[in-house]
Amino acid sequence: MIKLIYLSVLFSVFAFSFTVVAYEYTGKVYFGVGAVVEELDEGIYRVKTKGDQANEGFVHTPAISSLDREINYQIDLKGKGTVYLKIEETDPRGKFLKEHRSPSFQLTEDWKTYNLKPTFHANTSQIDVFVLTSSKQKTEFSFK
Repeated sequence: MIKLIYLSVLFSVFAFSFTVVAYEYTGKVYFGVGAVVEELDEGIYRVKTKGDQANEGFVHTPAISSLDREINYQIDLKGKGTVYLKIEETDPRGKFLKEHRSPSFQLTEDWKTYNLKPTFHANTSQIDVFVLTSSKQKTEFSFK
């Protein structure tokens, strides 16, 4: 009986003495593709490509509603180099469904808005949005 009380007290001390701290990052996350992405200011990022191959830049996965079959994806860009926008669709199991791609365009030193207006497959559950170089080039550009 004494062992049972001792174990109960010991359990109570350990069970209630731990503090759990959790942090959920709710900001947007951008990943470099053969490039480094850094935040310059709140909501403004710089991408520096390595120049090892074409298709370097960044990717991110924006949230979409299951009801969104058509979107007008817009992004503001400035910098040097020639890039294009690409959106890849995947189904709930991660299976690739379709790719949408803009024509390549030359970036300028001033902010300019670029867009891509895809129509998604009925099974699309996630999209990945890319801004990539159209040829092998070491370049630097910004987006917001």
